[in-house]
Amino acid sequence: MNDGKAKVELFLPDGTAEGLREKIGPSDFKVFHQQLLSLIDDIHVEVQKNFQENTWSSISRFLKCGFI
Repeated sequence: MNDGKAKVELFLPDGTAEGLREKIGPSDFKVFHQQLLSLIDDIHVEVQKNFQENTWSSISRFLKCGFI
C-alpha cells in the first residue's frame, strides 16, 4: 500500500508545492496526499517532461485514475 512516506521524505523541509491549491509545505502536503489517496484508486502516472536546473525542478505529468 502506498502510504506516501517516500513523497514526504523526498519533500525538502523548506520546499513548497504550488498549483494544488494555495502554496503548501511538507506537513500540509502529507495531509493533502492522504486525502487524495482516499478518493482515488487504480493510479497510473506518466512523466511527460522533467526539467532540472541546480536546485530547481519541474515535472510535467499525466495522471489517470478511478474514483472510489
